[in-house]
Formats: sequence, C-alpha cells, structure tokens
Amino acid sequence: MLKLKILNEINKTNHRSQWPLSRTLLALGLKRSIYFTWKKRAESGNLDDKTNSRESPLKILPEEEKAVVNYALAHTEEGYRRLCWMMVDEDVVYVSPGTVYNVLSKHDLLYRWKRSQTVGIMVTKPTKPNQRWHTDIMYLWLSGRWYFFVGVIDAYSRYLVHWELLTSMKAEGITLVVQKALEKHPQAKPDIVNDNGSQFTSKEFKKLIKRFKLAQIRIRVRHPNLTA
Repeated sequence: MLKLKILNEINKTNHRSQWPLSRTLLALGLKRSIYFTWKKRAESGNLDDKTNSRESPLKILPEEEKAVVNYALAHTEEGYRRLCWMMVDEDVVYVSPGTVYNVLSKHDLLYRWKRSQTVGIMVTKPTKPNQRWHTDIMYLWLSGRWYFFVGVIDAYSRYLVHWELLTSMKAEGITLVVQKALEKHPQAKPDIVNDNGSQFTSKEFKKLIKRFKLAQIRIRVRHPNLTA
C-alpha cells in the first residue's frame, strides 16, 4: 500500500501548490515514468508488487543432494567437475557442476585430501640450537649451465649445517643432502622446515622424516621468507 500512499501524497501536493505535475514530481524526486506506471497499475487495481513464493525449479531436491553426497563418498579421488559428468553418465543425478560444488562444500567434501595440520602454520623462533632446521633450493648459473644449491641451516644459530651443489632437482638428491646433515649430528632431532616443492612432498623425503622420527613443517604458500 506504500505506492498508493505516495500517489495520494503527490495528488495532494500538486493540488495545494498548484504546481505543474512535472515540478511536483521533481520536488519529490520521483521519475515521471514511474509515476505514470504506478498510476496506470492503480487504475487497474494491480498496484501492489506480486511475490513469487514458488521455489526455483532449478533448486536441487533433498534426494538429489543425498545422491551427490553418497556418490562423492564412493569416489573420493575425483574432483567435483568429473563427479558431475560421471553421475550423468551413470544416470545417478542430473545437476550442474556448480551445484555439485555447492553440495560438496556444504558437506565438507570439496577437497579430496585433507590438508596436513603442519601445512601453513606459523613458524615460531627457536630457543636453542638444533631445534629447527630450514632447507631450501637456490638456482645458480655457473659456467654456462644451471646448478642447484641445497642448504640446511640451523634457525637458532644461523649455522650452515650442510650444503651441496647439485646438477638436478630430483627428490632423491635433495633428500640425500638433508640425510647427510642429520648424520653429521646424530643426537639432533630438529623440526625440518621447507616449502611445498615437489622434492619436499615426495615419498623419499617423507620416508627420511619418518626414519629419523622428525617433524616436518611446510610453510604457507607464497611465503618464501619463512624457509630461512
């Protein structure tokens, strides 16, 4: 009924002021097109806005949502887009990739693997030597070719525990450098801090961490300053 009240106020104001309608509308900040649209609808008894209480036909049904969840749990190795078309091919449910994404996100099934609790944590300052070692790879152009400097540094003393110059970045070589550093200090049990490079997430490196019973801390993505 608000629009009807506004129309009545316009008529009263226009009658009292004896202004032209355009001046009255300008003073009230209402466009002529809106005024005449409202007036025409009021004359036909259709001034109030209609509300559509019906749900969108594109909204996923409860049984469809359940089917998506069950299918995702049975195929945890697949991403949401591939899941979408696999369900279509197998006549499970017919929904868009965006809908599958929303359902998986709602049920905390969006990511195929949970992130490690040691990925992206803030690295605090050590309080003694051999408490935390940082390792990283540096590219060096020497004598017309690339070499890879791999260093292991003690975070407390800044002492370079061990380093080597390698001709490749294979995980085996990087792992061996860290192993030699640990063998130099057999009593040390440092936390190993590194970035998220494939060498440090490889099976070889993880086996080394497990064999020496150490903790691996992977820094946050795009924060290379945390490696040393």
